[in-house]
Amino acid sequence: MASPGAGIAHTGSKYRDPPRNSDVQVAIFCALAVEADAIVALLDHCWDVNDYRITEDPMSYTIGLMGERLVVVVHIPGPGKIEAASAATHCRRSFPSIVLAIVSGVCGGVPCAAGREIILGDVLISEKVVQHDFGSRTSKNFVRKESLGRVDTATGSLLAKLKTQRAGEGFRRKVDAIIRKESLAIPYPGVQHDVLFEASYEHGDNKNLTCNERGCNGPLVRRKRLQHGSVEFLIHIGTIASGDTVLRSGKHRDDMAEKDGIIGFEMEGAGIWSEFRSVVIIKGVSDYADSHKTKTWQQYAASRSAAATKVFLHFYPNLTASLGTEHP
Repeated sequence: MASPGAGIAHTGSKYRDPPRNSDVQVAIFCALAVEADAIVALLDHCWDVNDYRITEDPMSYTIGLMGERLVVVVHIPGPGKIEAASAATHCRRSFPSIVLAIVSGVCGGVPCAAGREIILGDVLISEKVVQHDFGSRTSKNFVRKESLGRVDTATGSLLAKLKTQRAGEGFRRKVDAIIRKESLAIPYPGVQHDVLFEASYEHGDNKNLTCNERGCNGPLVRRKRLQHGSVEFLIHIGTIASGDTVLRSGKHRDDMAEKDGIIGFEMEGAGIWSEFRSVVIIKGVSDYADSHKTKTWQQYAASRSAAATKVFLHFYPNLTASLGTEHP
């Protein structure tokens, strides 16, 4: 992957230099450095200014153009909904015109979700978000409270279009074209590193050891998509679960996925939801939300998430502000 800001022109832009806080209508939230690196590498222009924050805003931001969209990249201090909620609150105050918030990065995927096969490197897009760790515990089970809700009309309509075969395939081709650029291409880690154990087989107590170091040798789940010579990533639209804890159980993953139609798990969306009228999670699958965690796929998955974010903004309905006009 290109280093942060690689290939970004800092001068000569036809757009305002620098733009005003009120011009920015899209916020992209990233909790990990690998996620932010992937997003910043796809900015077509950025402004090296640090005075966008209002008084008492402790957050750091990157302001730039992603295609024709003026965006603010919000650097969340760490993963989880508490950090994300705090970041969203400060962002809303410093950038009062935000109408679309995108949570970009990596997530855990449900390998068999609603009849579709999801593999590492696929991209998940939320049309609905549920908070999987918010509810009440009974003597028999955990009762989750209602979902955070669905996206707004403009976003929902775009997602409905992207579910159609023609638009969906066009979207995927555009994402593929971006990630094939030499400066952004991340090598495919390899089928041999896409390992899915049966849900009942646990990694063990020592989370710091990789599966190879620990000697994990449990029964594997065979996947059709990995049997071919070349593996193409796919984009899946559906319900994503968000919570403040890392999910490390294949059995819990499958139970929740079956109950609520969940396709993936992440940790920031729930914290951002309350601050913005439209929140979309766009994340690449870097593990299977089980105890067999690995960072091998994070950079690869983050690059696909970033490319999908850029294409999503390309397709998104026009926002009200005109980016091409100068200050009066």
